[in-house]
Amino acid sequence: MRITGGKNRGQTLVSPKNMAIRPTSDRVRESLFNILSHTCDFTFDDSCVLDLFCGTGALGLESLSRGASKAVFVDVSRTSLSLAQENAAQLRLTDQCQFILKQARGVPLNKTDIKANLVFADPPYCKNLAPPAIERAIDQGYVANNALIVVEMSVKSPEPLKRDDCTLLTERTYGTTMIKIYRYFAST
Repeated sequence: MRITGGKNRGQTLVSPKNMAIRPTSDRVRESLFNILSHTCDFTFDDSCVLDLFCGTGALGLESLSRGASKAVFVDVSRTSLSLAQENAAQLRLTDQCQFILKQARGVPLNKTDIKANLVFADPPYCKNLAPPAIERAIDQGYVANNALIVVEMSVKSPEPLKRDDCTLLTERTYGTTMIKIYRYFAST
């Protein structure tokens, strides 16, 4: 696994020792970031990223490499969070990171100034974990108005986000992986 773009491009990430953690492949990650930049017109400069079910931290760290100013990594697994921390340290990005050991669908109330304008949810497949985690992040104040929300899932078990304040922008399939990108508009 490598960072596919930005200032850390080509740098290797520490990979999980077993298949309990399923990182997004380099090919899918590179395609996703191209879609975000070119199709969704997302600018990484100074953005804040929320990486739910962070695993190795590859999605959040890729965002930091491409110009994001802050990334918040959430995972219930100490092993996953340790991998994300190790990868952040290896890339010298720790000072831009916050790590939360918690179930993604149980993120605590946002008592900081963190307002993510890019959210990743890459949960274990086929368990319908992404929608409740995203809803919780929105309800707890982590998601900025006009944010992009990226959900990675199995094509065999789609997990649509059914909220009036989230609009599906695009979806793509890569083998057994499906990516859906939504835009969140805060209700006033």
